[in-house]
Amino acid sequence: MRRAVIVLSLLLSPIAARGATLPGFSVEKIIETDGFLTCIVVDSHNEIIYSTTDGGIFRVDAKTSVRLASVPTAAEGNAALLGIAMYDEGHVIAHYVAPDLQSDLVSMVDLADGSLVELARFICDDGRVCSSEHHGGNPIVGPDGTIYVAMGDFGSGPRAQHAINPGGKIFRFKPGEEPKRIALGLRNPYDFALDAATGKFVVSDNGPMAGDEINLISEGDNAGWPYTWGYERALEGMLAPVYVFPETVAPTGLALISGRG
Repeated sequence: MRRAVIVLSLLLSPIAARGATLPGFSVEKIIETDGFLTCIVVDSHNEIIYSTTDGGIFRVDAKTSVRLASVPTAAEGNAALLGIAMYDEGHVIAHYVAPDLQSDLVSMVDLADGSLVELARFICDDGRVCSSEHHGGNPIVGPDGTIYVAMGDFGSGPRAQHAINPGGKIFRFKPGEEPKRIALGLRNPYDFALDAATGKFVVSDNGPMAGDEINLISEGDNAGWPYTWGYERALEGMLAPVYVFPETVAPTGLALISGRG
């Protein structure tokens, strides 16, 4: 079966969004968000839960937002609450940047009482303060409860190829486990999705100078950044993107859809 991807962009205005709507889809305003929204998830009861850059996690209740929890984050540039994913009926997984700008955190958030349990900490530069830019984005949870998170290069391209530094890489783990690196060579992957049919990851990556990409990544792959990106020819042992946007769009969200070709 052919698969399609919906990509959200930082540069889509409401007018542009309406103009770009696919046949069979429509755009409807639901609610004014309480802050700068970073991610939307839907639970088993079809209730909408969203996150905001300042650390807020909200549920949409009729035409209002109800704050369920807050995570401590820097809320500066990309150093924010970057995204959430449903883990089970009452918990989400949150990826956010610590207030001291020294690490990215992945925690489990209890939606009933707002409590946090830290699951993983990714130290960006041996404990030194790092850039507020390029920290990646939304985590995802696989069918078996495995958590996946993609990190940006923390504002420095060489980190994406450095074996020890977590920057520019995708990791997987389950609660209580140490994260395992499964791919490298990314610049700033705001979002990605796991294609259950192929076992591959569809990854959006923000590139420099009209080099935004969609990558199809298997475990062990190297997406090439900073040695190759965009339309450049992939170096030996590195992966070429499956699609390069012809101009800068800054993709920030991605979702697989079925039956659309």
